[in-house]
Amino acid sequence: MLKLRLKVIMQNQNIMLGIIEAVEVYGFEH
Repeated sequence: MLKLRLKVIMQNQNIMLGIIEAVEVYGFEH
């Protein structure tokens, strides 16, 4: 159960990092 929760947290962090990275790239391009 704990492993599953950690996996979800890791996935959420990856999504957040991806969004931040996309926003930074978008910001630099415009």
